[in-house]
Formats: sequence, structure tokens, C-alpha cells
Amino acid sequence: MKSGNQQHHFAVFGDIHGRIALMYTLAFLWENESGIKLSGLLQVGDMGAFPNPFKLDDATQKYAQIDPDE
Repeated sequence: MKSGNQQHHFAVFGDIHGRIALMYTLAFLWENESGIKLSGLLQVGDMGAFPNPFKLDDATQKYAQIDPDE
């Protein structure tokens, strides 16, 4: 997307399932590797943030034991 002479770059992530820190880390690493500054991040699909672990369904509890970020 261009705004005047300025280009905008966005990173798009989908179904991160609670891995919010990983999403930001990957965006930061991409910026460093590419030398291109991101204008923003777009997260689509399941974010999966559950602040109260006692409200998780059985399937989510199972995977949360293996990977707490899940």
C-alpha cells in the first residue's frame, strides 16, 4: 500500500493459538533480517488467549499441558 510516496508493509499471522510473544518476535526478526520496517501486524483467526485456565475445555487443557502458550 502506498500513501503518497510512502510504502507500508504489514505482517499477517493466522491462528496463533496464544503464541502472541512468538508473533511479535517473528515480526521483529523479519524486520531485522529484511531491513524493512513494518507498519503493523494483522492477526487473523484464532488468537486463543484464555486468562482463566479453569474455563478451558478438555481439548484445550490437554494441549495446554504440553505447551502452555497453546
